[in-house]
Amino acid sequence: MNMIIEAGGTKTNIVFTDSGKIIDSYTEDGFNLSRETKEEFEKRLIRWREFGKENPQSVHLFAAGKLNEPKHKEFIDLIQQILECKQANIYSDLLAACYATAGNNKGIVAILGTGSNSCYYNGKEIEKNISPGGFILGDEGSGAHIGKKILLAFLRNELPDQLRKQLEQEFHLTNELIIQNVYGGTVRSAALYFSSFATFVNSRLHDESCRNLCSSSIEEFLDLIEKNYLSHSNQLYLVGSVAYHLRDLIKIKAKQRNIEIIKLIQHPITELSLFLADK
Repeated sequence: MNMIIEAGGTKTNIVFTDSGKIIDSYTEDGFNLSRETKEEFEKRLIRWREFGKENPQSVHLFAAGKLNEPKHKEFIDLIQQILECKQANIYSDLLAACYATAGNNKGIVAILGTGSNSCYYNGKEIEKNISPGGFILGDEGSGAHIGKKILLAFLRNELPDQLRKQLEQEFHLTNELIIQNVYGGTVRSAALYFSSFATFVNSRLHDESCRNLCSSSIEEFLDLIEKNYLSHSNQLYLVGSVAYHLRDLIKIKAKQRNIEIIKLIQHPITELSLFLADK
């Protein structure tokens, strides 16, 4: 039995596979390796251990965030100790997106979820990756990026009255509440707060203001793709909730730039599991 974990900023998907088939699956809150402490990771692993009916032979963790070499080794050791597996690997969530969409094919692969990330994948490994910058500096096209845009428009009184009233009613939104949630908590809570508004915006594409916000965010994402990867390929593979819900808009904007959307999926875990089984 093998254990595969795919973790993003909002959601973690855990599956157990045997003979190339998924035999069990679980979902819990997401996390970022860059902000995960040893103590938090230990508690997470102890909880995961209870999910399996037996010790896994191998554990493959794909997660957002980066680990330095000492912390990477420390986390690998913890996985082997607590989950009692023979083999343990930690990879980026971006590689999970590559495996789940492009597989053995070359192309540009990107995540548009709570955060965003992108790369050129040569069919075997990530060959080029431009830093997304995180939700404060970048993350163009992500839920956090879209949420940040509408909250800033709210603070600056740039929204139509009806849309502003809908935000006030649905989120009890005030200028003071925005400032408190953005600056009064942790980095992770601020990112999740921003992204919590993405569904509100994405579901109102008939509204000109919402559509313009989404279009602007997608255009900034495609600017990044065009500038950094089009010399390698014009074929784009996408993963993530924002990519899925804005797929029609993304396809229109991409076509205008001669970027071809090859595959677009919301969650990578099933395709990822199948790809690893074939390997």
